[in-house]
Amino acid sequence: MVEPKLVTIKPIEVLYVNSKGADIDTANNAWTTMVAFLLKGNVLKDAICRYGIIHTDLTKNESSIASYDACVEFSNTPLPSHEVLKKSIAGGTYACFLHKGDYQEIENTFKEIRNWISKNRVTLRNVPHFQKYLNFDISGISPEKLRTEIYVPIE
Repeated sequence: MVEPKLVTIKPIEVLYVNSKGADIDTANNAWTTMVAFLLKGNVLKDAICRYGIIHTDLTKNESSIASYDACVEFSNTPLPSHEVLKKSIAGGTYACFLHKGDYQEIENTFKEIRNWISKNRVTLRNVPHFQKYLNFDISGISPEKLRTEIYVPIE
């Protein structure tokens, strides 16, 4: 297990789509709605970065997603709509882990993160953990080349 890098970030303003459910389709459904919004509004050119907020308890061994937010940060934030809302990802101190490869395998990285939290007796802040997708456009990219940073909020 690679040790995380500790980072302090400022709040990140994003537009997001929330999808509720307990499987990988939850995230896919949220991204389908977000991509439709980006294309319909012709705002893809202003998109800076993609994030995913997973609403689960990191300290529990659970692979299901209770709720997922597909988020996009913009250089010039467009107006939200009825399905696409606005919020900020919390600033503060995070332990940042790097997941390399297919999103289907990311649960293995989360198991390592839970082990790191337990082994190091880390106290988590009461804000959601999130993912930063380093490959913005994943069309045509082989799964093994995908890179995702996982930000775990720590005290």
